[in-house]
Amino acid sequence: MSTLRADTIQNTSGGAVTLTDQIAVKHYAMFDGATNTIDESYNMSSLTDNSTGNYSTNFTNSMSTSTFGLSLGGSWNRTYGMAEARTTSYARGKNATFALAASDGDDMHHIVVGDLA
Repeated sequence: MSTLRADTIQNTSGGAVTLTDQIAVKHYAMFDGATNTIDESYNMSSLTDNSTGNYSTNFTNSMSTSTFGLSLGGSWNRTYGMAEARTTSYARGKNATFALAASDGDDMHHIVVGDLA
């Protein structure tokens, strides 16, 4: 059996490799909605606090369409997320308690799966 070891893999033009027949996360954001502090992120340029429990995570690299898969919500305060808007440059969602009250969660996340532009 052979082992392939590499620090960087690029396509023949020097850019990102295209994954075929695979799905990978293209954007990830973990943040504190109460303080608007970004804890971890991938392909994220900024966080916008639109109102209580309503956030947009802005992409560094745009998606190819606005019909990407989006998962969002909160972990620690028993909340759930609802997608509100998607464009090729951001994902916007609301966080609410199970009683449907808007909530600034302390452990929020946005996860996007789809194709980059």
